[in-house]
Amino acid sequence: MVGRGALVGEETALPGQRHFSDCVVLNDGKGIFMDHRLLRLAIDEDPEMGNVLLGASCSRSVLVEHRFEEMGGGTVQYRVARLMYRIALESGLRDARGVFVPVPMKRREVGAMVGCRTETVIRLFTKWKKMGLIEHIREGFVVGDMAALARLSRMPMGKGAS
Repeated sequence: MVGRGALVGEETALPGQRHFSDCVVLNDGKGIFMDHRLLRLAIDEDPEMGNVLLGASCSRSVLVEHRFEEMGGGTVQYRVARLMYRIALESGLRDARGVFVPVPMKRREVGAMVGCRTETVIRLFTKWKKMGLIEHIREGFVVGDMAALARLSRMPMGKGAS
């Protein structure tokens, strides 16, 4: 998941590198595709673009390190809770139900992101739905109790997430 102004697949700036990304647009915006030759020409024309690309690459490295920490530590419940809490903080919209996250994620995708089986995610989501914690819906998911999800994920409450 990336926000406005972020890069996807920047590693393909190197000749011979390939990257396949799935992109789902949550807000109106523009996307620009550039192969490495076009990017090289753009950097030659505006060297600041190279600095932006380097900064994006460094930021991505830090993000990847955090994701490895997320996947490697704690129980499956902790890892799934932490993932869902982070996504809710980054992309959630407060409504009458709680925090609605318009990110349609399949249970299989959640399992792949935290390193567990789809069936385990299904069991967790069923348990959490009964607790009023998270409801997985076709359009995304709704977090009914951000504070409880924060406790499960052992993360401090984020700004505006109460």
